[in-house]
Amino acid sequence: MFANNPIYIVDPFFSLPLSVPEAPINKLLYMHYALSSHVIRTPVALDAKGRFYIVGRKNGKIRVIVLNPAGRIERIITPRLKDGRFLRLCFHISVSPSGECIWTIEDEVIPRVTVHGRNGRAKVSWLVNEHAINYYRIYAYAEDSAYIVQGDGGLFCLRFMIGQYKPQKFEMPISLFPIFFHNGKFWQIKDIDNLAQQFSKSGIKGQKLYSWVISWTPEEGARLVRRILVQSPTIKHIKWIDEQGNFYAYAYLPTYHPLSFLMEIDLIKRFLQAVGISDILRGRQVKSIQVFSSEGRLLDTIILPSIIRPKRGEELKYGQLIKADEKGIYLEVEKVNEPREYRIVRIVKKRRWQIWWDALRSWFNPAQIEGKER
Repeated sequence: MFANNPIYIVDPFFSLPLSVPEAPINKLLYMHYALSSHVIRTPVALDAKGRFYIVGRKNGKIRVIVLNPAGRIERIITPRLKDGRFLRLCFHISVSPSGECIWTIEDEVIPRVTVHGRNGRAKVSWLVNEHAINYYRIYAYAEDSAYIVQGDGGLFCLRFMIGQYKPQKFEMPISLFPIFFHNGKFWQIKDIDNLAQQFSKSGIKGQKLYSWVISWTPEEGARLVRRILVQSPTIKHIKWIDEQGNFYAYAYLPTYHPLSFLMEIDLIKRFLQAVGISDILRGRQVKSIQVFSSEGRLLDTIILPSIIRPKRGEELKYGQLIKADEKGIYLEVEKVNEPREYRIVRIVKKRRWQIWWDALRSWFNPAQIEGKER
């Protein structure tokens, strides 16, 4: 029974040293996306064919590293603008489903939206209203179209289409904040108090035991998709929806020191405070990924520090949840101390006997296992 008990482990997917001279990028573009309420180590986009697009900077130029679905570098793009100038800053990127159109927002005096071809050459560009760059998000939902959300002074969606001079502007319901985009729609989970005013005629009043999944598009407006049970912990902010309809969210969960009960004894508590070591016995919060079913039932809790453990001398920082599919959960990790390194790890669920078997094989033939992982 113990051997068949499944547990989460980290499966190496992609790593890029940043401190070596020959690295394609040596600077990441860290940002807090205010509209999505999460931190990125650097912008990452996906296309429908499973490729990853990682933005970085080197020698004053923006570069985009394209990975194939196996985590190997397929090509490196240096995007240009219409006048031939290289991009200097780019905190937002999105890619059309085929990968033929790459959308960027350059952070200059006035932000500029540009559509690049597969080789990085600019096709068309627009200037947009001047706002703080972390209050933008961009989503290429079709081959010739993208939504750009602005959230400074309201929540607005701009629809850009290749061939149109000006974008269409739509006001979004504030209940969608923080926003998540999936399958051409914006999604969010809200409790009754947040939705009662907006959906006052839909018969949801008084159902305090439930939250609602809502979606929004400019054509359909806001829709109540499904009702889910309120749980503890509840789903806070959606970070991904997989093909089965499961929701992924971040949570900070408390941990407790085994001797924390000593803080309940007043004399010991005052002594520890007097000598300045009371914090040693206090619990701390650790970052985790929680997986919920489409009905809102908690399926899994993944404590990140317990499975992504730094080696000796490493200082690791977690970034965005890039995607989750049948192969695993893809997550940014950055080694921030020298030599610096950017990684995308894949969190997979395996039975313990499979982990033991892989360890046994690597012990007898480490070169074969390492080669397979690379």
